[in-house]
Amino acid sequence: MKLKNKKNQDNEVSLVNQGKLFYLMGASGAGKDSLINYARQHLNDPARFKFVRRQITRPTKPGDNNNDDYLSPAEFERQNAAGDFAMSWERHGTRYGITNEINFWLKAGLHVIINGSRHHYPTARKTYPDLYAIWITANPEILWQRLQKRKRETPDKIKERMASATSFTLPNSSSKYSIIENNGPLIEAGEQFLRILSP
Repeated sequence: MKLKNKKNQDNEVSLVNQGKLFYLMGASGAGKDSLINYARQHLNDPARFKFVRRQITRPTKPGDNNNDDYLSPAEFERQNAAGDFAMSWERHGTRYGITNEINFWLKAGLHVIINGSRHHYPTARKTYPDLYAIWITANPEILWQRLQKRKRETPDKIKERMASATSFTLPNSSSKYSIIENNGPLIEAGEQFLRILSP
């Protein structure tokens, strides 16, 4: 279900409700999708959670460990202009959209998990002031290995993403957040993620 934006009038009313918005962010290779998939498989009460599939303009490949659906740039622009996205941003030549159905889920008391963007985070907080940020980090050498292993980017693109990974710091005004260091076995970071989702 997609809810029309109505210039955010309806959204602003629905933001204060029972559901909690969890906003994951971290550099490429930090393991956000892996943690989302881990939580989906291990939550004790999965019916209370909604895992958002992003709409993106980068074609997905078979076997990709992600939670994205491909939209052509033209279709993305059409939906964005129609107000179908609660959030949208662009990074590294790819556009990302989060559909308005998250507002329906939040209003219904469901907890929503989003694979967000560090650079869109300040904007997301303005729209959803009660969102809970989860910053996923990993050591630079581990990020480098993971980016090479997935074979999605050229060496130059990997260098660009590595530079971006080290240039971001969490804003000081972020009062609702946790940091997960995802350097070891997935189960370690995964169990920490579950504790944050289900305190």
